[in-house]
Amino acid sequence: MQYLFQLTTEEFSKLLSDVVAEKLTQFLAIKIQQEENNTKELLKTKDVAAIFKVSERTIANWKKSGKLNDHLVGGSVFFKPSDVEKAMISREKPIRKTNTKLKRLI
Repeated sequence: MQYLFQLTTEEFSKLLSDVVAEKLTQFLAIKIQQEENNTKELLKTKDVAAIFKVSERTIANWKKSGKLNDHLVGGSVFFKPSDVEKAMISREKPIRKTNTKLKRLI
């Protein structure tokens, strides 16, 4: 068997560590950039509460009951604008005023 390079175990270990460290640093830089880009598009709980004109506690209850999907990014809770829009649509119900005179007749 012929070898292209002859490395000691220590040299190989150092070379491997350097390559892994470099690739890991590049990967983490890309991940951090992606998270920063993603959070720019997401809404915080207080923003969603303001949109619906409800308390942050109500948003937490909706989240817990499945009425509103949340996303964790770096330990913080965020909401996608599309999920908020879906919740708004599902929350809209036509208001029907009942005619009390008609009810009495029925």
